[in-house]
Amino acid sequence: FGGRLNRIAFTGTLNRSPQPLKINANVTSGAVGTIVQFDGTESGDPDGDTLTFEWDLDGDGVFESSGPVVSFQYNVEGLYNVAMKARDGKGGRATTIMKLGIGEHPIAVIVSPVEGEQFFVGEQFVLTGAGSDKGIASPDDAMMWEVLQHHSAHNHPYLDPTVGNSIQLQAAPSPEDFKASTNSYLEIILTVTNAIGLETIISRNVMPQLVDVVVDSIPSGLAVLIDNFKVTTPESFTTWENHPLKLEAVDPDPIDSPDLKWLSWSNGGDQTQFVTIPQGNRTEPLQFNAIFQTTVAPTPFQTTVAPTPSATPAPVADVGIPVAPTTPPVEPSASPAELTTRKPVPELFTGTPAPIVESTQAPIVDTPASSANAIRSFWVAYLLGILGFLSM
Repeated sequence: FGGRLNRIAFTGTLNRSPQPLKINANVTSGAVGTIVQFDGTESGDPDGDTLTFEWDLDGDGVFESSGPVVSFQYNVEGLYNVAMKARDGKGGRATTIMKLGIGEHPIAVIVSPVEGEQFFVGEQFVLTGAGSDKGIASPDDAMMWEVLQHHSAHNHPYLDPTVGNSIQLQAAPSPEDFKASTNSYLEIILTVTNAIGLETIISRNVMPQLVDVVVDSIPSGLAVLIDNFKVTTPESFTTWENHPLKLEAVDPDPIDSPDLKWLSWSNGGDQTQFVTIPQGNRTEPLQFNAIFQTTVAPTPFQTTVAPTPSATPAPVADVGIPVAPTTPPVEPSASPAELTTRKPVPELFTGTPAPIVESTQAPIVDTPASSANAIRSFWVAYLLGILGFLSM
């Protein structure tokens, strides 16, 4: 943890050494002649024993001072290793060291990337710096670079400590996850060390270029995966330029939405696709829609014919055709001579009746209008027959 090697040992009822040890100082660097105060009272002992302290303040290996709080004036320029030794009075002891720089520190400048520069995913930086010590330019081997990728309250090493200048940094990263776009950045750290070991450490934060995105579905309210994070549409979020955004349209639940099936994305991609977020300034968010279609065929249109209620046929309009008598007509009397000379009545219907053919035509619905037409046709045929007979 923190670059330290820790050992844990079971001692049973044996006395344990003081720990943890901590040195507090009013300054960690200063000009020649600076008086520095050191305090070890925040150190502890696991057995609750009272501690005594010894100090090596000038870094010569000799513990020349004692007490929980001590002071020392530094009149010689240099980098000092201040050591504190703690004892518990029962044989347990431990030592810790802190660094103190006295004198003029070198100047450090980050030349590239410049202040305010932003990066896109995949961009490659060249880390360039400059340093000087008392007006003399610092050599490249006096510079050390380190890059951290920050995400919220934690960070990851992105470039381990590297000595030199004009260092080619690996391609800029994508956000760590779906929710990391707005709280992540790169921290560039430059350390310049002079000939006597005094250091100057500076840093610069480089922020990503942000892009607003909206992912929706048609219809809305369905589930999609964005960088493997499940959301319900519509979803508005922020990502980085040139980031390969992963979009996946989730098949609707067969129970809740049995009639919906994924059809396409609005950009024409596959159901699961990677979309590279384009670079460039824009005033509107990028929009991606997952389109679903209804798979159930529409129900054919059906018409139900209500049965025609029975009704009394409407009276036939008077169109100049005599109305048939209710009793058979009486033939006028004739003389014996007429009876012997009158021609016989011809047979109106002769021959063999035609066979009855069963029709496949749909039955005719009997309506008042059709009944009236049938009656009219009957009487017209009847009268024509009588007229034809009389004209013989």
